Amino acid sequence: MKARYLLLCAALCLSLCSCAPKEAGEPSSEAGASDSFSPSSYTEGEETVFVKEFGRYRLPAGFVESETHSTEKKWFYILEGHDQDDHPSNISVETGVNRYSADQHSLFWEAILRQLASQLDGSGASLAGSGSSTEQGYVLYTFTVTPAEDDPWAAVSTQYYIVGEKQYVLVFETNWGEDSAVTEAALHMVNSFQWGEE
Repeated sequence: MKARYLLLCAALCLSLCSCAPKEAGEPSSEAGASDSFSPSSYTEGEETVFVKEFGRYRLPAGFVESETHSTEKKWFYILEGHDQDDHPSNISVETGVNRYSADQHSLFWEAILRQLASQLDGSGASLAGSGSSTEQGYVLYTFTVTPAEDDPWAAVSTQYYIVGEKQYVLVFETNWGEDSAVTEAALHMVNSFQWGEE
């Protein structure tokens, strides 16, 4: 069961990160990074502010960017000192594009919901979704996947989609121990996020 759930999580992550054609309507992660842009970070108070080409967000004290797991298009954040754990609870951040304008965000919701429901079919996991706004006023869709009760090795995953104009930012929380600090950090990142053009 553990292997099946991990395979499902990997497939879910890869599917959400795949570069599907825009006309398909499904989310895709085509960051389109410019070679001249240099992401940076700086400390402000007890927080670290991360500046990426697509926007900026804040990470609370006690969390660090994992150099081991981060790539040029997807950044991972973990509790300090847990980089070498077998299954560290973590938060990843990536950006992608879709075919929906900001005014058509409900169609984007439906596309994500269809994709997740299809991927979870037969897994025994449950899916819950909700819509709200971030503290910055952006449309926010939250999807939580809870593993089947008989799977003690599975993590709860929560996907936070911050919706923009034909683009999105996905903050993906993988929480192996239902650690409230990880959830609070993910929500802090979501609520502090600002698009780069602002």
